[in-house]
Amino acid sequence: MIRCKVILVRVIIVTEREIKILLRSIYKMKKLYVYILIATMICSSAFVVTMGFTAAQQDAPFVVGTYSSLPKLDPQDQYDSESAETIGQVCEGLYRYNYSSPEMESIPQLAAAMGSLNGDNYTVTLREDVTFHDGTPFNASAVKWTFDRIQYFSFGLWVGGEEFRSLELMESYSIFAINEEPILNTTVIDSEFQVTFVLNTGAGFWEKLLAFMATQIMLPDEDYAYGEKFTSFLSLNDHLVGTGPFEFVQYIPDTQVEFVWYEDYYLERPENFIKRMIYLIVPDDVTRSLAILNYEIHWGGVIADYADEFAADPNLIEVSVKTFVVFYIQMNMENMPFEARYASARAWNHTYMQEERLRGRQYYLYTAVPDGMLYHATDEDIDDYPYFNLTLARETLLGAAGDLGTNATSRGLTIANETADWVAVAESTSPIAWYNFTGYEGLAAYYTIVSEQMKQIGIRMDLVPLMPWATYLNDYLHDEEGNKKLTYSFGGWGPDYNDPINMIEPLYGSGASANCFLLSDATLDGLISDSYNNVHPAREQDFFDMQELLVKELVPSWYIYQRGGSLAFNQLYVDPDTIDDMKNPFSDYYWFNVQFFPPEPKRIPGFELFTLLGVALGVTLFLVLYLRKRK
Repeated sequence: MIRCKVILVRVIIVTEREIKILLRSIYKMKKLYVYILIATMICSSAFVVTMGFTAAQQDAPFVVGTYSSLPKLDPQDQYDSESAETIGQVCEGLYRYNYSSPEMESIPQLAAAMGSLNGDNYTVTLREDVTFHDGTPFNASAVKWTFDRIQYFSFGLWVGGEEFRSLELMESYSIFAINEEPILNTTVIDSEFQVTFVLNTGAGFWEKLLAFMATQIMLPDEDYAYGEKFTSFLSLNDHLVGTGPFEFVQYIPDTQVEFVWYEDYYLERPENFIKRMIYLIVPDDVTRSLAILNYEIHWGGVIADYADEFAADPNLIEVSVKTFVVFYIQMNMENMPFEARYASARAWNHTYMQEERLRGRQYYLYTAVPDGMLYHATDEDIDDYPYFNLTLARETLLGAAGDLGTNATSRGLTIANETADWVAVAESTSPIAWYNFTGYEGLAAYYTIVSEQMKQIGIRMDLVPLMPWATYLNDYLHDEEGNKKLTYSFGGWGPDYNDPINMIEPLYGSGASANCFLLSDATLDGLISDSYNNVHPAREQDFFDMQELLVKELVPSWYIYQRGGSLAFNQLYVDPDTIDDMKNPFSDYYWFNVQFFPPEPKRIPGFELFTLLGVALGVTLFLVLYLRKRK
């Protein structure tokens, strides 16, 4: 609308100036053709105004409602979903995820094909038909510049026998190392369109990082020098240039991010592709919801308060999707014997939680690797899959060694006892076991559900008062001593990239920062280490073995659910048959294949084309009569 107003004002100003000039000529020339010229110019101006307005409406942007301002604009420094949603439209990596695939495997993007591994050397052939948005050709030098920059902002870059390292680290730098050893040694240009990555470690894992957000490629310094762009992160005031299907136009702080399609993009676009796009930043949930209900935003969420209005409009569509985010109950290995952990995992009633409490809005989960991720294990892959089984849970406690088994049998409990008997023991002053349950604000419902279900196996919980997330994070999750105070505790986790290693290693690896179970198991650590260097199918077996080991022999947690999400959009403007890429469990935006139908051109209230022409002719007639009278 702003663009339309600018056109209108510009045309009127020019027309008024021309009329003044012509009036002076009329006094001197007093010729009929001058009158005709006036009429023609006024009518033309009216036509230009109307057509300018219509063209601007036909070029209406696709509007996506977002809730947060843009934190980062540099591909190597991004490590959050808001930045990724912007940068990922403009910049591309050697690989991307196949968003339409159930396993979301990596596929070539700027690479011509998937690379080849020879020992510790990983070679990639590049596409030869790609240019940056300013017309600069994409080639191997751009790839080397980018990965040298990653090294510079992480673990150091060696040039001519001398190490260079930034004092400012990229946020995801730790991902580019295994056990503190950098994965990448150097990047070698084999030819204009081929590079080889020489690796120190993690040969099987490197392929996964080539689809990671921080390996996306922006326009390098001129002549691929290690200049200002190489040694400094882009600020929000800079202009991002990539190779992607959309060009970055501008970021208006706290207001919007604007994009236009890149005309020389190397892939053929679908029909009705998005030509202009705006990420409209609306932090207030109510305002954003109303904008969707009023058709001002074409894609975005609506809060529960307006669910009825959303459902009543047949043009507004919501599609349920799975996400990779998981929620689980942690069980500290130092404070809880194996049998207590094993029985607790089998006492969790998945069906009740999913169908009664969550109403199908979330998804079943039994292992650390969520459904939809590579190497997710099902009951066909794991014997003794951890289903809800109270009989097995109670048998485990009754047969436990030490105090746990003694407590169970001394309370007079047997497998023949009813659930009410087990609950009565849990609620007495002498339960089979008595543990604390620690969590953060917003989890009151889970406190109640978990504690009630554990009573069914004679275990009593002291519910530690819910605390703010920051307190929980600092005093327990990231504090070694606070960590040891936990028995049961609530956890949530989401992956950085589509690989099960980042669902297992940070949570269960010995010494990992998020290992709140205090798990230290040599067998698991060995499988984790192998998985970095193994390739398929050995790598697949590594992860199946890890999941089986965790849920059968170690049992340091049980999984509440895999979180669900939704896509909300207006089907008047978005073709529902073209949104498959958007259903990916990472919730990544990939708009290239989405078809958009801009709103119908709006008429100018009170100034339709014929009305403008009529007014213009009337003004012309008045001028002619007036001038003749003066004559």
